[in-house]
Amino acid sequence: MTIIHSIIANKLKLRWASHYSRVTGKPVPSGLSFSVYSSFTDVPSSTWNLGNLKNDVFLSSEYLSALEQAPPDNMEFRYVVFIDHNIPVGIAYFQILELDRRLHRPVHGIWSRFHDRFASHLSLRLLVCGNVLLSGEHGFMFAESHSEQALHAIAEVAFSIRRSEKRKVSVTLVKDFYDKHEYPRHILETFGYYSFDAGPNLVIPIRSNWVSFDAYLGEMKSKYRKRATSSIKKGTMLKRKSLDLDDLIKYRNEVFALYSEVVDKAKYKLFVLSPDYFVELKRKLGDLFICEAFFHEGILVGFTTRILNNEMMEGYAHGLHYSQNKTFELYQNFMLDDIRAAIDKPFLRINTGRTSIAMKSSVVAQAEDMTCYMRFSGRLSNQLLKPLFAFIKPSNEFCRNPFEDE
Repeated sequence: MTIIHSIIANKLKLRWASHYSRVTGKPVPSGLSFSVYSSFTDVPSSTWNLGNLKNDVFLSSEYLSALEQAPPDNMEFRYVVFIDHNIPVGIAYFQILELDRRLHRPVHGIWSRFHDRFASHLSLRLLVCGNVLLSGEHGFMFAESHSEQALHAIAEVAFSIRRSEKRKVSVTLVKDFYDKHEYPRHILETFGYYSFDAGPNLVIPIRSNWVSFDAYLGEMKSKYRKRATSSIKKGTMLKRKSLDLDDLIKYRNEVFALYSEVVDKAKYKLFVLSPDYFVELKRKLGDLFICEAFFHEGILVGFTTRILNNEMMEGYAHGLHYSQNKTFELYQNFMLDDIRAAIDKPFLRINTGRTSIAMKSSVVAQAEDMTCYMRFSGRLSNQLLKPLFAFIKPSNEFCRNPFEDE
């Protein structure tokens, strides 16, 4: 009878521990120890670089130090090294964002008064495992031997960071997961995190039979090929120049003004890049960062950036004069130039981010679903707000199909 009582008691203990972790967000120990750093200069560089097992440029010391050198003014950073028996087995990267009305753009219409009043009082701190500056899985990396513990350890350190902050962290977000993720994600749900559809990431796979840019155009349906060639023709009126470090310093203000034209159209922003960000990327990443500028009659009218990440090209931030966009079809030329560059290298794929699904799919971008996990810090708010996650859905834009064989 004593054995039966012991078994029942252990089961009840485990159920209570699971319930307590789900409600409070405080995980049971993962079995890994960890060190948290507020500045990348304090992180042992050799340990971090060894932990970046796949040489992800967005987890590299060069990229992270560039971002820390010229960060958005509402962003702080935390860097984590996980240890098992004195051996580093994983790394993770967190951003803390201060969200307030400075990042809000007023709206007009019947709901404007309510909307603006709500936004004017909105102020919260968001803890993110990952990088809000781009889409994709760039938040952490673990040795294969510890992949089962990875997200348990992430939840554990997220709770630790949240509790150690002097100013309250309202929300914790772990981003982004492709459907074919190598880590077991269900563990986050046991700690009170809720999953939601973060919207598709638009990816352009570079086919092996695209031996040239003309081969790519040749596979398109006639109407899409005509649109592409029309955009290319308009783009011939522009002079292109790949900006080196001195050029980026010279055109710093113009580049930032063009970037601002794009981001100012957003109703609400998580961040605004620093005017020095692109300069620091070039300084730290060198040839892995490309900024291609578009000039018309000596005037800078647009730019696009690329970050080279092993076999993938990241179609990164861009900026343009919207008054010139239709004349030169700048955005379409940004995309087509990325494809041309990826074919010439060659790269296996281009990551283009989440926006402009219809336009990007017209040049062959394909949607890859992504999932994020979120929990609110308060026990009660996390339970009460759970139903809202059912309504977090990305916009349902039409995805085009430009190829004859699909």
